[in-house]
Amino acid sequence: MTNKLESKVILITGAGTGIGASLSKALAAEGAQCILLSKTVSKLEHLYDSIVANKHMAPALYPIDFAGANVDDYAELAKIIENEFGKLDCIIHNAAVWKESTSIESSNTKNWFETMNVNLHAPYLLSRACIGLLRKASNSRIIFTDHSIEKNKVAHLGAFTISKDALKSLANVLSNELNTPNTKIDVNIVSPGNIRSPMNVRIYPGITFHEKASPDDISQKYVDLIAADAQLSCNNIIKLDEGL
Repeated sequence: MTNKLESKVILITGAGTGIGASLSKALAAEGAQCILLSKTVSKLEHLYDSIVANKHMAPALYPIDFAGANVDDYAELAKIIENEFGKLDCIIHNAAVWKESTSIESSNTKNWFETMNVNLHAPYLLSRACIGLLRKASNSRIIFTDHSIEKNKVAHLGAFTISKDALKSLANVLSNELNTPNTKIDVNIVSPGNIRSPMNVRIYPGITFHEKASPDDISQKYVDLIAADAQLSCNNIIKLDEGL
């Protein structure tokens, strides 16, 4: 590895499994100081052991359940990051949850609100709390992970697909607000597409994923994006594969 991310402080949500875990390993391998967020402590500890065993910088672990976190929880996290690291170079919003495949009429309202909390409210509140930290770094970024679904295939994926569409709108607003002469924060959306992730396998049981790209296969794309010196255009969407 080339240590192209040395001295960069990068926060990854949903770090416990899938894309998040693969990303965390790839970023650590390039010298980044990773801050790993997940609701499951055992998964964070397993990831920590894997990173340290490969003699990379020990990541910081921060267990948090986005389904029930409030404004104060995000403010506390930002304060801890400021005290420990003094800045934040990048946030990767990767955490997402899918609760059920059902019609809007039959949907469970508890599942609806938890999905919105994790997939939409958490990225909003975390970004809001950490913008000041991102301003303290040069060429800082906020990266949102998209989940592309064809418009004629969204039936019974109500809360999930609505939250993901709203997330793109959030990214667009942030990009327009932060892409000014007075700030250096770039906002991008990465669309991994039809990859062999644990979530895709659960959501689409009728699709064969064994020949699709794995989370490990796409991690380098994120590394290259974060390492890029030049900022990309406003709200640039980076597609790594075809949508479902």
